[in-house]
Amino acid sequence: MMLRACLDPADVPAGEHEKSMTTLRVSNPGTSAREVHLQVTGPAANWSWVVPATLLVPAGASANARIVFSPPSGAKLPAGALSFGVSVTGGDEPVVVDGTVGIRTFHDLFVTLSAAPDVVGGDGGSRHRLTVQNRGNAVVRADVDASASSGVGDPAERRLTATVEPSSFSLEPGGSAQVLVTVEALARSRRGAGGGTRFDVVVRPVGAPAKTVAGRLPEHSRRAAPRAPA
Repeated sequence: MMLRACLDPADVPAGEHEKSMTTLRVSNPGTSAREVHLQVTGPAANWSWVVPATLLVPAGASANARIVFSPPSGAKLPAGALSFGVSVTGGDEPVVVDGTVGIRTFHDLFVTLSAAPDVVGGDGGSRHRLTVQNRGNAVVRADVDASASSGVGDPAERRLTATVEPSSFSLEPGGSAQVLVTVEALARSRRGAGGGTRFDVVVRPVGAPAKTVAGRLPEHSRRAAPRAPA
């Protein structure tokens, strides 16, 4: 008699070190016990395994095994449904039972801010390059804005203008984008503040927490506010 096997549906996260399991049930309608060997096949085989890999299934009964999924983090495993199979050997004929594992969406943006030496800032301004990398497994759509740092105590330091280009973008998993940030202070900060006017650049992805990176407008790039004529 041919062995029979069925799988419970599986839904697993795709974050680092996260695991999930589903149940494989093997039935033996024959009149003698069977020792069967189990192995995951298909795209999930590299990060899945069966516990136990060998089952003794009594005659006229069934036995269960666990399929353990430990998907890798990163953009290489897109969110969505992924097919896999489990090979069951030891009966009169080998059996392959098909299943689907759902890979959940996770977001992981890596954001850095650096000076843009190949781009010359305007008079009294400074330009910076924001680099955003999508290390998650789903498309990310995000808006970008820049403003004076909320931790600045001197009200004069809040008086700056900041522009970003582009102000929004869409990133495929594994992709990256660059945003040009132009900042100009309209008034000098108080003496002794040092280091230049502080500002924040905020990346706001849809459906995920915002990412903030801090920068400074160099001292030599500041322009004093014009004085009224006497």
